[in-house]
Amino acid sequence: MLHYTFLITLAVTAFQQPLQTQSVHIPEKLKGRSVVLVGIIDLDADKKNDLRLFRRRLIASGVKSIPFVNHEGILTDGNLNKDTMFIVVGTLSDPAQAKNACEKKAARKAIKTYLGLRKRARKLGIRAVSAKDFALYVGYKTESK
Repeated sequence: MLHYTFLITLAVTAFQQPLQTQSVHIPEKLKGRSVVLVGIIDLDADKKNDLRLFRRRLIASGVKSIPFVNHEGILTDGNLNKDTMFIVVGTLSDPAQAKNACEKKAARKAIKTYLGLRKRARKLGIRAVSAKDFALYVGYKTESK
């Protein structure tokens, strides 16, 4: 997997039962704004994507919208706009490590989508941060079951 050290790495589990977590404490300047999630967001280091759980927690805490790049590499549920505060970047899959042609195509598409978002974000003054850094910023903590 490609790791972008200049970006915030988040781990989010897309298809598992939600873990018990403490609430997210959104800073006031983030309420009513949006963030875009890219990559695999693994918040609890279980090697599973926590994206859906993290999105639900953020929306419940006052983030306006959370577009994300899905497993096919397509930006879903919105786009960058004047309300976007951050692009939150998790781990991007390495096409060279894909198990089949479909996974390789999706990994390439996700990277291409991410690079396009970064280009637009620079023009709009939107910061890209790693998922881990963003999780710390909003006070996201997981608890064991």
